[in-house]
Amino acid sequence: MLPFFSFILRFPLFYWQIMYACETTGKYRRKTVLDMGFGTGTLTSRLYQQGCHIWGQDFSQKMVEVAREKMPSLQPILCIM
Repeated sequence: MLPFFSFILRFPLFYWQIMYACETTGKYRRKTVLDMGFGTGTLTSRLYQQGCHIWGQDFSQKMVEVAREKMPSLQPILCIM
């Protein structure tokens, strides 16, 4: 659980870096993005809104369903362990 906890501490930094890049440079437009462990798609949905084609992987079917609501054309890959 510790590695996930360290991500939670850094999440705001990742989030604002993506927001800044999307809104100021547009450099992510029309790219294909693979997000491993996308959860509910909070970060990835911003790239989706900028026109990116999203492929995502997560272990939770429920998380994939929430992300799909945000990104209808998401190409989900559900991993079951």
